[in-house]
Amino acid sequence: MNRRLGHCACTHEWKHPFESVYSILDFDATVQAIMHQVKYRGKRRFAFYIGALLAGYVPQQIFSEVDALIAVPLHPGRQRKRGYNQSLLLASGLGRGPLLEGVLLRVRNTESQTRFDRTQRTKNVRGAFAVVPEQAGKINGKRLLLVDDIVTTGATTAAAAKALLDAGCASVRVLSIARD
Repeated sequence: MNRRLGHCACTHEWKHPFESVYSILDFDATVQAIMHQVKYRGKRRFAFYIGALLAGYVPQQIFSEVDALIAVPLHPGRQRKRGYNQSLLLASGLGRGPLLEGVLLRVRNTESQTRFDRTQRTKNVRGAFAVVPEQAGKINGKRLLLVDDIVTTGATTAAAAKALLDAGCASVRVLSIARD
C-alpha cells in the first residue's frame, strides 16, 4: 500500500486528512442492493456477515499497521430509527483488532449524501463529528482504521478523520466495503 498522504489504494488522489482508503469492492448494482437491504430493510445481520466474509480479502498489512478500528457513527436519532449502525456491524464482522465504540460521535444529524455532489457532501458533513472528551485518551497517539460501508467522495470519512486527528490520534486510514 502506498503511504503518500491522501493516496487511495485505487490510485484516486484525495485531498483529505486520512492517509489512505482501501475499498474491498467496487460499488455496483449487487453491492447497492445488498447495502439497501442492510440500511433500509433491517437486514442487520447482513452487515456483520459481509464484514466477516470480506475480512479475508483485506490484506493483513491493513490491520497490522493500525492500533484499533473505529466505525463511522450514525447520529443517535438515525441509529434509534434504524436500530443499529451498519458500519459498526461491518467492523465487528471483520474481527480484527480492538474495536473502539463510543469514542467518535455524530453530533449533527446530516442529510443523506446520496443525491449530493462532492461540494454539497463536504458541506453537509463539516463539523458533524466529535470525539467524546472523556474518551480521547483511548485514541491519543493511536493509528486508527476508520470503517465505513461505502466511500464515494470521502467527505464523510474526511470529516470523521478530522475529528479523530484533532483529538490526538496519530493517523487515520479508511476501510470501506465498497467505493463508488
